[in-house]
Amino acid sequence: MKKAIFSSVIVTLLTLSACAPSPGAVVSPTPTAVVTVPTGTSPAPKSTSTFTASPPTATPARVASSSANCSSLRSVVGEVFTSITFLNWTGRAVNVYWVDYYGVEQFWFELQPGESLKQGTYATHPWCARDKTSNAPLLAVVGAENEQIATVLGEIQWQETLPIPNASSAPFNSFRGQQLIFHNGRVYLFGGRNDTEERLTNVYFSAIKPEGALAEWQETTPLPGKYDDHVAVKLGDYVYLLTGGGGAEDVYFAPFNADGSLGAWKETAPLSPSRQTFAAVSYGNFIYASGGKSGAIQNSVQYTSVNSDGSLNPWAYTSPLPEAVQEHTMIAYDGYLYVIGGKEENDAWKTTVYFSTIRPDGTLADWRTTTPLPRELPGSAIFESNGYVYLLSGSSSYYTRIQENHTIGEWQTTTPLPAVRNGLRVGAHNGHAYAIGGSDSAGYQSTVYHSWLGWVDHPDCTSGWTRLRSGSYAKVSQEQPSPNRVREVPDAAAKIIHQIYPGGIVRVLEGPVCKNGLVFWKVENSLIPGGVGWTAEGDGKEYYLEPIQ
Repeated sequence: MKKAIFSSVIVTLLTLSACAPSPGAVVSPTPTAVVTVPTGTSPAPKSTSTFTASPPTATPARVASSSANCSSLRSVVGEVFTSITFLNWTGRAVNVYWVDYYGVEQFWFELQPGESLKQGTYATHPWCARDKTSNAPLLAVVGAENEQIATVLGEIQWQETLPIPNASSAPFNSFRGQQLIFHNGRVYLFGGRNDTEERLTNVYFSAIKPEGALAEWQETTPLPGKYDDHVAVKLGDYVYLLTGGGGAEDVYFAPFNADGSLGAWKETAPLSPSRQTFAAVSYGNFIYASGGKSGAIQNSVQYTSVNSDGSLNPWAYTSPLPEAVQEHTMIAYDGYLYVIGGKEENDAWKTTVYFSTIRPDGTLADWRTTTPLPRELPGSAIFESNGYVYLLSGSSSYYTRIQENHTIGEWQTTTPLPAVRNGLRVGAHNGHAYAIGGSDSAGYQSTVYHSWLGWVDHPDCTSGWTRLRSGSYAKVSQEQPSPNRVREVPDAAAKIIHQIYPGGIVRVLEGPVCKNGLVFWKVENSLIPGGVGWTAEGDGKEYYLEPIQ
């Protein structure tokens, strides 16, 4: 008899997908007569289930829900032992079944929302994940020699919540969308455009309830003027208004107050030359603006950094895009910028996706291409949540995953909005997606749709700022003169148990936790008494820890 080959399997389950097991103890099912089953070919015991709040480190395999057909599955005797790690990122309980040699589904374990479980199995043995309540199949996966992660992601189920006070869309002349601003559990809406083509100056905000619905909208400090084109970005406790079009080069910033309102707008370093149809995003202590039209379509990328009082340093140029583009979208994630789609000089829509490394000084490396959009998608609205990128365009919706090598995976279809919308304001906060306003053939709309995505993002104090993830490695920045203090608990008043000097390396275990104006992570280092402790990544502006790429 051949010696068993050991490996491991990790597969990703979506409610657009199939099946996957997770850790826990198991009793092997005993097949009944008819077939003689060799000893040792039933699944091995599962390991202990754990909570997971970050993407798997391996690239997951995905299967559309229409392919989640468990009825045709049947185990085949196998000799290669492997494992599948099942992650439940839905908002509901999932049952996982081993499909035996007769095609009968044998219940194996239950996964609560957020749980994961590593299941021993054999290559050729299939598994089926079903919604515990409806019994609908979510994913079907067959053991393979290589490691797989089966992640059950919640199918997007859009529902309406409180509408916005004024029907409006993103402020652009085009149909393209804009990202929403979130801060301290609230969502903000800045200006926009209404059915008389008026540029609005209203600023509204609403508190996000635990289930994702919105509270009553409140109005706060209006924009400092009406602008043909404007983009709002958040960095720390400030929001920045980058104006454009009609000769405008003004940039303003305002603080978020504790009650959710905005403070007074102040003028800061202008973004010159004036442009329209550009994109902007923040990351770390930097803000980036790319492309757009200033006379002709531009390929330039400019960036700036933020001072302690919220003001901006003068804008500087960094690595330009390989070609000029306008009406595109841009996101930042895990130390990289992504420029997605847009228009060429001849108004032809592009499917190209570029990405570039953000260097510690804020400059960008050369741009590279990755998986293009699935087709030309005019008027796209794009947002990122927990390493996944979602794209809404008219009646179409897609998603993909940012992979470990920072490229993006293949685009998959997902649940479209209940109604066609262009010019949306979109975004995600704490595992909930939002699509606000926009327009259709009937005019401008005030509808607000939201949906649970199936996981919890980092707390808002770290959104768009933290560069660390559980399971990664980091080192104490060598740009700071003092060591990082390691404490018993994530609190600046807690007992200091160790100090890690600049250049010292730690393994990141869990977090982040926001306390005392700092972003804490639990880390591991053999020199720490007990091996583990809590240390600060930074204060939301300055980094004390930096990721090791």
